[in-house]
Amino acid sequence: MAPPHAQLLVRGFDGRTRCLDFGARALVPAAEVFDAVAAAFRLPAAAVRLAAGCGLLPRCGDLRASAGLLPTCALVLPLCGGKARRVPPPRARARAR
Repeated sequence: MAPPHAQLLVRGFDGRTRCLDFGARALVPAAEVFDAVAAAFRLPAAAVRLAAGCGLLPRCGDLRASAGLLPTCALVLPLCGGKARRVPPPRARARAR
C-alpha cells in the first residue's frame, strides 16, 4: 500500500491557509517544500521562512510526513537589524562634552 499524500498547510501573510500537496511520499526534501511555498505565495525563495511550533523549519534535510501531514506552518518575516551600537540620547551627548 502506498503512503498517503504528503500535504503541508501554510498560513500566509494575509491570514489565508493554503494546502500544498507533495504526492505519495513519507519524506519530502526541505528545499522542495521551500520552493513550492515560494511559488504558491509568489515570493523569492530566499525570503521564505516557515515557523512551525516554537521554531523555524530547517532549509536542509527532509521533512517527515506523519499520517500524510507535514507540520502546519506560517510564513514569517525575518527581523531587520540585529545588535547595533546604542546611540545615547541628545541630552546625554551634550553632558558628555
